[in-house]
Amino acid sequence: MAQPVDDSHRQVVPRWWTMPVAASLGQLDAATVSRQPGSPGPAAGELEELRRDWEENRSPIYAANLIDAALAYGLASVAEDAAAWVVANGGVSEVSIKLAKQLLSPTMIDQAAVTSEPTHQQRWRAVAGHRAALRRYPRDPLLWVELAREYSALGQIEPARRALVVAVSLAPDDRYVLRCASRFYLHARDPEHAHQILLRSSATLTDPWLMAAEIATADARGARSKLMKVGARAVESGRFAPRSISELAGAIGTVEFKSGNRKQTKRLFARALEDPTENTLAQAGWVSRHGPSLGYADSAPRVPRAFEANAWQAMAADDFVGAVEYSVDWLRDEPFASRPALLGSWIAAVALEDYETALRLVESAAVANPGDIRLTVQSLYCLASMGRVDEAAAQLPLLETAAASGDSTFTPPAWDVLLAADRGLLAFRNGNVEEGRAAYAGAIELAAANRLREAGASALINYIREEARIGEGPPVGAQEVRDVIGAFPQSHRGAILRFLGRFLPAV
Repeated sequence: MAQPVDDSHRQVVPRWWTMPVAASLGQLDAATVSRQPGSPGPAAGELEELRRDWEENRSPIYAANLIDAALAYGLASVAEDAAAWVVANGGVSEVSIKLAKQLLSPTMIDQAAVTSEPTHQQRWRAVAGHRAALRRYPRDPLLWVELAREYSALGQIEPARRALVVAVSLAPDDRYVLRCASRFYLHARDPEHAHQILLRSSATLTDPWLMAAEIATADARGARSKLMKVGARAVESGRFAPRSISELAGAIGTVEFKSGNRKQTKRLFARALEDPTENTLAQAGWVSRHGPSLGYADSAPRVPRAFEANAWQAMAADDFVGAVEYSVDWLRDEPFASRPALLGSWIAAVALEDYETALRLVESAAVANPGDIRLTVQSLYCLASMGRVDEAAAQLPLLETAAASGDSTFTPPAWDVLLAADRGLLAFRNGNVEEGRAAYAGAIELAAANRLREAGASALINYIREEARIGEGPPVGAQEVRDVIGAFPQSHRGAILRFLGRFLPAV
């Protein structure tokens, strides 16, 4: 069966942008509206000392140090001449050159990252380039983070982990480094480490970006953050710019939503959406799909890189082509994630019958997520639907092995339904109609017996499709077809209607 994205859980866990993109989105800026005693900022005389070192030495390393500090504290003017010198003369890592360009052009976005997805070979070349740079600049934590990101996109978890251990040891209180490292450990299915790495830093107690990451990560591991009250006070303090508390308010608001406190949810998301990040916008969309509408849609056009939120909005508006395109952009932004691939692939397959695009998305995500069985499920469905039945059949033993070994992606009854439905699909495509009918009927009965309403509905609509392909009418009546649509989440029903409309025009 086509594998939809699991939309039952979401939190504003940190995005792992490249450094230039993070800078272009203001995520490295000073968090405060104005400097106040005790607020995060440079130590007394720190910038002056860095500035003096640069003026006295005029060398690459002193320029890079000043640029890094100026960006981190939102005081770009302090380092403009150093940035111009670096762009003109080089002598530093590629990351530092990008940061210098970012400082000189704050609205610059890495267009190459937006318009094209690096190939497998290009990513390995990037790894080689970062490693070569690290031989010259081994104490540059940003280079270690960039290396880890490329390794993660290639599915190389252990090399990525080792690179981030070095990065965190070099910059244990750096906002960007910590948020990237925390996101990596979530990707590596180590939520406890993702949480602990934030708790160990003293900066987490004062930086709203890190507080947001800590609260979201604690929630992701099934714990309640001890910084909820501290974070709530930070949101209401007036000391921080609206953009800087957006994810913090969203993280706390999500915890309140899960606790059933809708009044607090709406109040906190009202603050979160004053100047939202794209992550907050996507979180508001998730809450709106599962609870009270938060009126987030009006913010989408003005929020850069809101690919996830826009993909869900496009699907809700029956703009399925747009939804797939936004999912592709989202995957480019998070090349190590499987959610954008699963969403875009499901829409492409179910709403558009574009199995080639659907397959390409899951194959791309499988590079970074070789153990994600959901991608295998979707791959089998796409291959069989394209008529590549032998290739699809080769995937079935992988699923059977996962189910037999107790893979927790699905419950045992859900595994039984899925496998029965896939056997039905393969039988139909091999011309074994009666075998296919029996398998689909068994899947539907298993789903009903185990109260797996959506799984049973998925089996049924694909059974309808297979009967239609051989010129037969639907195996159920019109009322049952209408009932099956209600088994899907509201956000998915437009795509299901489009799917059924190809075989049952009256629907």
